[in-house]
Amino acid sequence: MGTQRYKYEVPGRTIAGRNTYAILQGPRADATEAIVLAAPWRDMDDVLNQSGVALVLALARYFKSMSA
Repeated sequence: MGTQRYKYEVPGRTIAGRNTYAILQGPRADATEAIVLAAPWRDMDDVLNQSGVALVLALARYFKSMSA
């Protein structure tokens, strides 16, 4: 697991934060393929993105169950 800092400018403000990521390798493969699922924790109006985060977690659980 790791983190990545980011910072960018949009008209009228600068947005900065940190992404968190993890790499999960497929058990049936030779560990050369991967998938990236991402959802912002907060949207541009700084509102918690509950449905987006829930969707990413549900997809991760589904994909994990398919690889077992």
